[in-house]
This record gives sequence, structure tokens and C-alpha cells, in this order.
Amino acid sequence: MEEGPVFEAAVARAGDGIAQVKVSGELDLLTAPELQAALEPLQAEGADIELDLGELEFIDSTGVHLILQTYQASRRDGWELVLSGATEEVRRAFELVGLLDRLPFRDRGQSSS
Repeated sequence: MEEGPVFEAAVARAGDGIAQVKVSGELDLLTAPELQAALEPLQAEGADIELDLGELEFIDSTGVHLILQTYQASRRDGWELVLSGATEEVRRAFELVGLLDRLPFRDRGQSSS
């Protein structure tokens, strides 16, 4: 049995206090709990989060829903979520469910202000 890309959510702190969460592999029903576990402590402390999707190869509806929930929590609780580096394929998943323009996507090198 061949396995797909290994999912990883690596958390790093930038000098400006923003927590960068870099995800790679496939974000789906099986791996979404791993991302949720990485995000929960950051959400609890109210840290601003940059979710780097640049190495994400696939996202399903479970992953899209988790990111939407995280965004809704940021709006409710007063911290910032920015999505960066998303490939066309990943952006397409958000576009198909009408969320591409409702979520804070940022292209690489573009400032969040």
C-alpha cells in the first residue's frame, strides 16, 4: 500500500511575535486533527497566526472547514489570521466553496497591512 505525502504542521515564531504555521503534505479528514492541535495553543494565547500553505499539496472539505473555523475564531477573539503561499490548486478548493474572497489570503511578499 502506497502512502501519500506526509502531513506536517511546523510552528515557528517570527521576531514580530507572529506565529508561523507551515503546513505541508495533504490536509484532509485524517490529518486535520494534527493542524488543529498545532493551532489550539496559539489560539488560546491570542497569537496572530500566519498559516503558510505553500507546501500543501492537497486540501479537502475538512481542511477548508478547519481553516474557516480558525478564521471565524480570529474574528471573534481579536487576533489575526493570514493565509499565505497557497498554490492555485489549494486556492481552487476555497474558490469552489465560495470562500476564496472571504478569507485573508496573501500572496508571498505582499504585506498584510
